[in-house]
Amino acid sequence: MKENNNNRGSMIILTVIGIATLLIAVIGATFAYFTVTIQGNPTAPNVTVQSKTLGVIEFETLNEIKYTNLIPGRPVWETDQTPTNKLNFTVTSAVDASSNEDYVVYLNVESNDFETDNVVYLLTETETGTHSVKGGQYFTDDNFVNHTFAGESTPTKLGFIKAGFTGKMKIGTAQLGQLGSKDKWEFEIWVNEIGAEQNEDQGKTITAYITIELADPTPQTNEKDYDPSKDITP
Repeated sequence: MKENNNNRGSMIILTVIGIATLLIAVIGATFAYFTVTIQGNPTAPNVTVQSKTLGVIEFETLNEIKYTNLIPGRPVWETDQTPTNKLNFTVTSAVDASSNEDYVVYLNVESNDFETDNVVYLLTETETGTHSVKGGQYFTDDNFVNHTFAGESTPTKLGFIKAGFTGKMKIGTAQLGQLGSKDKWEFEIWVNEIGAEQNEDQGKTITAYITIELADPTPQTNEKDYDPSKDITP
């Protein structure tokens, strides 16, 4: 006889480790410039040309997740408790960066022996820096589930990790601002409550870590349609 659905104290082990990795994406740390002086006062150049500085993106996790002995459902934490199912991290641009840069947040799953797709996550950009563009969780047509939490009238989109999946998952997108902007993120993970027995996932474990990468690290130019083959010197 199956256990009563209201008794969902399944002892499930879930571990997610965020590795504090700095300097994930280097996008042109060299400060390149040149000046051109037109004939006139030699001590006061009246024409200056300086190239754009892209600088360095720094990514740093502020804690790690070790969420064990959990039961299904999103944890509700009191104000004096430290939530153990949440990972906080920041993405920062160089102080001399003069360009906004699109970037992607990935979850890299190293091991996963869960037998269901009930491990869910929520990625939220909690704060953006100067010149930053608000980002958030990345969704496709089939990488999320809807879940209506108790006391709420509308469902929330939650990403999920497929049973047994290992590899690299795109979970968020954003645009980092220039001049030392800092984006702050929060990643939360738990086993979703589905209103049915979930004993098949007792004792299962997931280990994973977050990385940041540039969305499109292609050269920037004012002449996007330039064809060097046409510039043939006789």
